[in-house]
Amino acid sequence: MFGKKKKAAQPQMTLEERLEQTEKQLKTQLLKIQKQKNETLAGLVEARRQGLTSHENRARALLRRYLAAEKQINGMLLSMRLTVQERDLASLTKSFIECIGDVSRELTGSVAKTDTKKAEKEYMRAMYAAQQQEENLDRMLEAGDYTMTEAADSGRYAEFDGEIDALVSRAEALTGGGPRDTI
Repeated sequence: MFGKKKKAAQPQMTLEERLEQTEKQLKTQLLKIQKQKNETLAGLVEARRQGLTSHENRARALLRRYLAAEKQINGMLLSMRLTVQERDLASLTKSFIECIGDVSRELTGSVAKTDTKKAEKEYMRAMYAAQQQEENLDRMLEAGDYTMTEAADSGRYAEFDGEIDALVSRAEALTGGGPRDTI
């Protein structure tokens, strides 16, 4: 009950405002993940220096999840930008078709008008379907839960192991040390 009152009191955001807000949230989350990734990388290098294999493995698992989340957020940003471009193009096309329809109605007889009307109706149906698809995508992105809660050691993020090894090597080279031998 309280949620309904609160929701009704909030002004409706325009699509442009919602897109801007979502992009800002995604970019903020991406920056947080990049900072956490750097901190985890430093922890991995330190664990490696001290020969703490279990800590190194935990840090690797966390890095895999960060890399996967980073890749996913970049994909969402790209998807959002492409969808906006498609919408803009569809809007431009719609305006063009409407303009051509108006000109055609003035220049042609009733037979041509009928064909133009039919084409215009079909086009409007297509535009409506595109708009519905965009709204469905918006709902999907809003309702989606993009957390990485499953165990990282399940092999799900194995694709990032090479990237993690390269990051560790660079970090070790910068700090002037490699893994310490333990006996």
